[in-house]
Amino acid sequence: MASHSLQDERINLAHLSADQSPSALATALAEQAYRAIADTSRPEYTGRFAFFIQLLAQTYTNLGNAERATELYERAIAFAEESHYVQVKAKALLGWGQLLRQVGDIDQAMPNISLALELFEDLGAQSDLAEAHFQLGLAYQAQPTIALAQTHLAAAVKIFEAIQAPRQVAKVQATLRA
Repeated sequence: MASHSLQDERINLAHLSADQSPSALATALAEQAYRAIADTSRPEYTGRFAFFIQLLAQTYTNLGNAERATELYERAIAFAEESHYVQVKAKALLGWGQLLRQVGDIDQAMPNISLALELFEDLGAQSDLAEAHFQLGLAYQAQPTIALAQTHLAAAVKIFEAIQAPRQVAKVQATLRA
């Protein structure tokens, strides 16, 4: 039986033009990467690629393609659960929650972000935990539930300060002042 890996997939840059916008270039590269992992019949495309799929979902979130991002977050979560990659599952839940918050679906965003926060707490992943508090704070602001928003944003600042992440502290503090 022949072996196949993502390394066998080539990202072809030849057709990309230097005069393309950064967004168009990013979209073209993301689409090539998506096609490389879209074949779910490959058995090796389970947990090993959950992290990559989660990163690609974040890329589509940043590009504004909520439908493709959602599909990839769902796949990353399923693959991470199957392979017991808890941190990847939590990152995918957090990213999906952030996407849902950004499109205004706060009721769906909250459970994803809350579960991600619990998983990061269990793992002791401080930077990710702080980001989850930040995202949950933003979700509560959107409801608006100001007291809970303030609580989570303050928790994010405290953790970011503890891990010496001054840019992240500034990002959260700017949200607190807004």
